Amino acid sequence: MPDEIDKYIGARIAERRADRGLTQQGLAMRAHVSKSLLSKVECGQRPASPELVAACARGLGVMPADLLGQPYLDELRRDQLDLLIQPIREALNVHNLGHDPSVRPRPLEQLADDRDRICLLVHETDLRKAAADLPALMVEAIAVAHATGDPRAWALLGGLDRVAFNVAAKFGFHDLSLLAAGRAEYACERAQDPSLAAMAKWMHAIACLRSGEFATGKRLHAMGVRYVEDAAEGLERDAVMGQMNLAAALLDVRCGEADAARGHLEEAERFARRTGDVTPARWLGSDPPEAVAPDRIGFRERGVHWYVFGPTNVAAHRISALADQNDHAQAVRVGRSLKIPQGWPAMRAGQVHIDLARSHLWTGQDDAAFRSLLDAQRVAPQQTRYHPQVRETVVQLRKRERQSRGTLAHFAEWVGV
Repeated sequence: MPDEIDKYIGARIAERRADRGLTQQGLAMRAHVSKSLLSKVECGQRPASPELVAACARGLGVMPADLLGQPYLDELRRDQLDLLIQPIREALNVHNLGHDPSVRPRPLEQLADDRDRICLLVHETDLRKAAADLPALMVEAIAVAHATGDPRAWALLGGLDRVAFNVAAKFGFHDLSLLAAGRAEYACERAQDPSLAAMAKWMHAIACLRSGEFATGKRLHAMGVRYVEDAAEGLERDAVMGQMNLAAALLDVRCGEADAARGHLEEAERFARRTGDVTPARWLGSDPPEAVAPDRIGFRERGVHWYVFGPTNVAAHRISALADQNDHAQAVRVGRSLKIPQGWPAMRAGQVHIDLARSHLWTGQDDAAFRSLLDAQRVAPQQTRYHPQVRETVVQLRKRERQSRGTLAHFAEWVGV
């Protein structure tokens, strides 16, 4: 069994605590958590919830990603994916600098074609290809947005910023995802579109959620809600409002506000009953919603159709929220009733399987946990390989197994533990 098997989240907390010269009681007081809970997490008897990880990170003066072990540089280098990060960073760095006369961008319609192609790659979790193709396209979009000031160009650029946000987060570069979210705000505010401006705030709030800045995330979310309230009534506005409620629910959970989280999930369900499942195929299919019809090209350039909302996504967020609250039995029950529809993005389906694997693990259903991991690997391999929750689940499964099983050992090796 490799040495890394001892590098679960609780062990990293204990290691950083020792580096700071703190006792368990000392860290518990700094982090405002129970010493008993901290002790159980450090020895692997209890799961390290995102709320606890964020609290310990604040108490230790580090980022939550440090306790998660991200980014996984050894594996990224082995897969030569680390080479793809710097070009994205460089493109984001020139984002707000104005028009570069040396860049000759293609027409906006062609850029929208490529944006859709890259967004589809992200939905399918082909992160390598998306990351490789993104920087050059961003440079073109930056040039046309600054040169023309066309709101459609700024909207398209905001969509590419979201691709950068997703790629950076899934590879564990949370500082870069935060930068991408800020760039998306800059672009979407110039798109003269309240729905896009709201979703940029949503993006920034999610970045804060991942970095443990929950209060800031809630302020950003409130700003986003004010934006979308100015949008025209209809399917698009309902979908964005629903998505904003899902983000609010996760932020509430991390802040320990269970009642508020339930309220936001119920509100999201209300919107989902009105919208049904909203996916790219539905937006731009043979029978698109009325919002698309007046200006199909302009709508496509805005990229709104790459946001996914509906009853399935609400159920997926409910599973995640329950797991974050350590109500794993209820998360498993919700998971049993969830039927992932055909054509739903692999990125979202993979996350559902990852969340269910965690809940199966902590309800003592080790075989079911491993089956969920295999499901995640099947539908979203690149996302699964670099997901900290997957590593934590694998480490705990390997610690528990009485006899080494080849399939779990091979999966652990594939993940990097």
